[in-house]
Amino acid sequence: MEEHSRLSGKKGTSIADWVRLLKSLRDFSGRDLWLMVGVVTVASFVEGFGLALLLPLGNLLFSANGQVQGVSGSVLDALAYVGLTDTAHQLLALALIFLAWMGVRALFLISRDRRLAVLTNGYVDYLRLQMFASLAYAPWPVIRRMRKSDLMNALTTEISRISVAIQFLSKLFITITLSGAYLIAGFLINPMIGLILLGLSSAAVVLGHFWSLGSGGMGKSLTRKNRKSMFVTTNFLDGLKTSKVFGAEDVFIGEFESFITQTRNLKTSFDVRQSKFRHGIELSGALAGLLLMLVGFQLLGIAGAELLVLGVIIVRLAPSLLLSLSSFQSLVFAMPAFSTALTDRQLIEQQSQAGPQARSDQKKQDVPEPAEVTLKGVVVTIEEQGARHDLLKIDDICLPATGLVHLRGASGAGKSTFAELLAGLYVATSGEVRAGNLTLTLETLFEWQLRISFAPQEAFLFHGSIRENLCWPNLKRDDADLWEALKVVHADDFVMSLPNGLSQPIRDGGNRLSGGERQRLCLARALLRSSAILIVDEGMSAVESDLEAKILTNLRRIARTKLVVCVSHSPTILTMADHVIEVSDGVAVMLPHHSSRA
Repeated sequence: MEEHSRLSGKKGTSIADWVRLLKSLRDFSGRDLWLMVGVVTVASFVEGFGLALLLPLGNLLFSANGQVQGVSGSVLDALAYVGLTDTAHQLLALALIFLAWMGVRALFLISRDRRLAVLTNGYVDYLRLQMFASLAYAPWPVIRRMRKSDLMNALTTEISRISVAIQFLSKLFITITLSGAYLIAGFLINPMIGLILLGLSSAAVVLGHFWSLGSGGMGKSLTRKNRKSMFVTTNFLDGLKTSKVFGAEDVFIGEFESFITQTRNLKTSFDVRQSKFRHGIELSGALAGLLLMLVGFQLLGIAGAELLVLGVIIVRLAPSLLLSLSSFQSLVFAMPAFSTALTDRQLIEQQSQAGPQARSDQKKQDVPEPAEVTLKGVVVTIEEQGARHDLLKIDDICLPATGLVHLRGASGAGKSTFAELLAGLYVATSGEVRAGNLTLTLETLFEWQLRISFAPQEAFLFHGSIRENLCWPNLKRDDADLWEALKVVHADDFVMSLPNGLSQPIRDGGNRLSGGERQRLCLARALLRSSAILIVDEGMSAVESDLEAKILTNLRRIARTKLVVCVSHSPTILTMADHVIEVSDGVAVMLPHHSSRA
């Protein structure tokens, strides 16, 4: 996937990114989000009012003449009204009320933490599933334009960074509400103290905002480095055999070391930046707290319980404010991961031109009736790097409902594109592809693919047993059917020779098998599908010529009941094919019947 403009430049996170994040959270959680916000807010103010309860308790302890005014006096008057006039009884009552309040606080905090954990973990899985589904439902031309490493990076590294971002967002919201509760407690002590605390907090927020501008740029740089590192990693794994043959392991190691060093230096720079900011705020907070205590004592005449509670508020507010600002910096640093992953998904969906399609139960699929296939005025176009390219053109081709069709042409001529068009991996940009009364469109794509069995050029086997591979994804067939399909492709003998037969495990895409063995298993898997059209795209290129001839003989027999289309360079099929389609420079024509066996 080409690098988008969102990854260029060093500008910090935009307001649009924050709006998209909040909308995405709302879409995921619905009403639960507002319930969680309410719980967090109430929990924070329970914390703040818990501190306020210390005020009458302290006043009662520090009052020399027993005369207490203000809020504390009102609380003590209420205690006296219910019959608690003795100082000891009032102290005990206030202590019990404070402990009960702390118990309520604990319940709210437990509920808050549980809801935040559910939101954080669930939301990250929600994003990962959305990305996965968008990719799974995307048309083949869209997937074909993408780099596997970019997709792997989006599904793994960037999603992990989003998880961290959501955790910091949760901390940020919690600490903001706590700071608000502490400020309210400050106003309860003395309005002037509350104003001073509010002013100092506002100054810290402004400083944090300007400090965060560089964090966003560093986060975007890390996204670029992560993409490149993932590309190097996947390129290394794909080319490991070649690198060993050429003795070029050091080339991969050097390239990988270069990128992980750059990534490490970037993360280290951010950590150092965070450290400077954190310790600067701590020093400023300590100085401001000390000055505030002195101002309260010398100029505002605050003493005793009020001064004690003020000290507690400062002790609580400073770390809360510090954690808020630190979380905000980390959130800004991680936000480019969210923006990149969301933009990637939106681009996939926009290019797909259609949302996810319904998938019916394939376990009970009826055998589709063979039908004549016509292709008229067809043009298949793909867009790459902003330019449109014609991959295939077909003027008028009519394929019978049954028979063996040989699709031939030079490498790169467009044979695979033709096969993939028949398989529904492409939809014609213009023209019409029809099988009987069914026309291939985006709306009928799934119905079309129910008619198709496809053995692609890349013989890939899934992790699992041979039996699971033959029945993948959800086909219900007994072992007798499996052995029959293996017999058709002459793979029964080698499967029987394996230690576990059909239960033999397949790993790493079947790399422990030979190319010909993988191809025959993939062809057997295609044969087990209920279909009206069987497409074999170079599905026997790694099979010995004599074995290929035997398999083609069996396919010719199958072609009596369905249409079989084989893409092949082999001369063996020339003597067996009923029809020949020639593809040259992206143009496909059907050869006259009398020359099809030439």
